[in-house]
Amino acid sequence: MVGAVSNNCSVFSRPSSDTLSVLGTLAILSGQPIIQKPFVLQGTSQKTSLASLLARKWFRGRLLTREYWAPTFHQLSKKSTKLSTIAGRLAPVIGWGLLLLDKGRHYVMSQTDSA
Repeated sequence: MVGAVSNNCSVFSRPSSDTLSVLGTLAILSGQPIIQKPFVLQGTSQKTSLASLLARKWFRGRLLTREYWAPTFHQLSKKSTKLSTIAGRLAPVIGWGLLLLDKGRHYVMSQTDSA
């Protein structure tokens, strides 16, 4: 049947372990400050990340109504109202979460296989 949707469509299934590992690694790497900024204000970082650049392009300065947690490497309690700042800073945190989820799945699967 043309145009039929199968029940095992990958969009609705749980992501595979390989997918989680790849996405987690990409999120961690995209959040690393490796791109030199054109100008730097005193007291700020001299480099930015790919995640921050993309977030600024996607969210275009959207502000939130209150401050949310947006940690930096040196200040874990830092907060921000800029959606792009929060997204850029949380990319590596989300990446580490995906890797931990993947490893947890591996552990659970190894325990159920050996039982």
